[in-house]
Amino acid sequence: MPVSEDFARLTDPLRPELLAHCYRLLGSVHEAEDQVQETMIRAWRSYGDFEGRASLRTWLYRIATNACLRALENRGRRPLPSGLGGPSEYPEAPLAAARPEVPWLPPVPDALVSAMSADPAEIVASWQSVRLAHTVPAALAAGVIGAVPSR
Repeated sequence: MPVSEDFARLTDPLRPELLAHCYRLLGSVHEAEDQVQETMIRAWRSYGDFEGRASLRTWLYRIATNACLRALENRGRRPLPSGLGGPSEYPEAPLAAARPEVPWLPPVPDALVSAMSADPAEIVASWQSVRLAHTVPAALAAGVIGAVPSR
C-alpha cells in the first residue's frame, strides 16, 4: 500500500476529533477547518519521519495544537456580530483591550465533528453500543458480573 493511501486510511478517522480540538482552541469553525487541513499537510509531509514512539493520535494532536497556537498568535481581531458590545460614544476611539474569554462562539454543525454517517440506522446502532459501553462498567461496579483478572 502506498504511503499516501496508508496515511489517509490511518488519519481520516481522526479528522472529526481534531476538528473539535481545534474548534475548542480557536473558537471558529472555519479557522478550525483550516488548521485541521494545515495539520494534515504537516503530518503528511513528515509521515516518513514518524517513528511510532507515541501513538498517531498523540502525534496529530501535538501538530494540531501547535498549528492552532501559531494561528492564535498570528490572527488579528475578528469582528463580533452586532449586539454583543455596547455602542461607543466615540467611534474613532481605539478599540478596547482584548478580554481573555471568547464573547461569542459560533455553533459547530454536528456533521463536522461526528464520525457517523447520515444513515439513521447507523446512528441508532451507535446509540445502542454507547448504552452497552456504559452498562458493563455499571454492572461491574454493582457486582452483577464478575471482573476478569488481567495477566
